[in-house]
Amino acid sequence: MKLTPEQVEAVRKLAASGASISDIQSALATDFNIHLNYLDTRFLLLDLDVTIAERNPPKAAAPQTDPNPPLPDPNAFEDAPQEDFSEPDAPPMSPADDASPLAEPPAPAGGSVQVEISRIQRPGYALSGTIVCSDGVKGEWGVLNDGRLALDFGEDKSYRPSPEDIQAFQRQLRDLLSNAY
Repeated sequence: MKLTPEQVEAVRKLAASGASISDIQSALATDFNIHLNYLDTRFLLLDLDVTIAERNPPKAAAPQTDPNPPLPDPNAFEDAPQEDFSEPDAPPMSPADDASPLAEPPAPAGGSVQVEISRIQRPGYALSGTIVCSDGVKGEWGVLNDGRLALDFGEDKSYRPSPEDIQAFQRQLRDLLSNAY
């Protein structure tokens, strides 16, 4: 396509005034009856060696927050007081009862937790899937791109899985990941 010197000058003036590629495309169509798609208009600007001027010069950059803040120190919670979740009538545990610090807790009595990894991951998540708690409540879980775990039980925002369900979920997720990846 060959433009007349008048048309080239009009394109240069529009670009110098900060008009967008869409604005230039529209002006060519209305003023000169030249209909180009967006990409052709962009190629035309490249062929004419025309640079679009910025409409608003950039202001001083605002201080940006770190998108990856440092993770909390895992040892920071060692000195925190520990709550006693043992049953009041249960006898104190002896060292023999806790043979291994990594011993698996017993499975929940009401049923079992079911965990699945989705084949198609949700946007914004590194990994996601579904969970069915031992009481039958269904939900979705996901590991956000920054490593945080999210649980969503739909419209029941007040639902909280039992500690046993959370432990079973973590065990099953670990097992699924070790087998799948």
